Amino acid sequence: MHIWRTIGHEIVSSFVVGGLPILVAYWWGGVPLLNQAATSMLPGHYLLWYSLSVSVLAAAIMYAAKRIKCRPPRPMDNLLHDIVGSLQGIFRLVAGFLLTFCVLWWFSDRASINVNIVLFAVYGCVSFAYTVLYSLGVAWLDS
Repeated sequence: MHIWRTIGHEIVSSFVVGGLPILVAYWWGGVPLLNQAATSMLPGHYLLWYSLSVSVLAAAIMYAAKRIKCRPPRPMDNLLHDIVGSLQGIFRLVAGFLLTFCVLWWFSDRASINVNIVLFAVYGCVSFAYTVLYSLGVAWLDS
């Protein structure tokens, strides 16, 4: 049952962080404001790669500490959780944005199927799966 609670939590978190701003932009300004919000919300490649590398390093330290049964000092443990959580927040934003964008497209302009929409849906699903797996992994590392 823990996995379903995690999936539900990630759906809500991804929608609030990435999907709700897109809906608000679309309702207030239509497609022009939606395009402007899209370009300003999505993180750049450098930020994604930096966050990924630092987060993987922090997760590796947490995993090594779990394997040798040595808990890091509390401030270090908090710092490692913050680092790992930063990447998860970025992927929540990406997943919520891309999946909500695909739903908006489905209801507003479904006749013009585009390969980019399919890629958005695939990237959104992969980002969402990543957030779920990351949450489960951090919960496992904490136990």
